[in-house]
Amino acid sequence: MLESCHRLSYFFNTYPNPAQNYLNILLSVKNEDAEELSIEISDISGRVVLTEEMVENVKQKRIDLSSIKPGTYICSLKCKQGYLKSNTFIIE
Repeated sequence: MLESCHRLSYFFNTYPNPAQNYLNILLSVKNEDAEELSIEISDISGRVVLTEEMVENVKQKRIDLSSIKPGTYICSLKCKQGYLKSNTFIIE
């Protein structure tokens, strides 16, 4: 089953970097069999600070970062079977 997750054709990007109050997520999935995707934000120690579900066919999402302390974080795109891609970003 992990194989189906990694066969997805996708584009994933985050901006701005550094971020302040929000982070924009750009996502395009080109596989009709795309499973439920989510965004996970964790600090550099691996502690998850935020999880957001991606609604099907949504190409852009704005994540509110105002409740997260400044520092270095990792924004990860996940499917049911695991992580697809991660981007590191800074909150000022």
